[in-house]
Amino acid sequence: MPAIDEILAGMNVLDPSLQYYAITLTADGDGNILVDTQTRWTGYANADRRIEIREASLVRPEALVRYWETQGQAYVVVKNEDEWPLFYMLGGNALVAKNIAEANLGTMLDGDNCVAPVDFGSFISIDPEAA
Repeated sequence: MPAIDEILAGMNVLDPSLQYYAITLTADGDGNILVDTQTRWTGYANADRRIEIREASLVRPEALVRYWETQGQAYVVVKNEDEWPLFYMLGGNALVAKNIAEANLGTMLDGDNCVAPVDFGSFISIDPEAA
């Protein structure tokens, strides 16, 4: 396995042959890890169309890099299994290669029932039985 500094040095380089998910790892006040992704609409979960089904979406990596840089937000690029544990420990924004995200996040990338908050923020996952 390469040294950590060698791995980190490669985590700012996009591989144009790969597809990427945009993943943000943070934690709440209780230390629970929160995973956020860019999503896409895949359908409605109920007949009155108030609950959407959204799943993680592949992104245009160059567009996300431009956005994060203009917003002054740090990010890394995760292209292989050596880089994944470092991102998982550091958290923050990342472009994660499709195969690495699917291997390490599995069903977290699948469709989920979501509603848009009234204040036009990000979609929120919900339990349809409680809605």
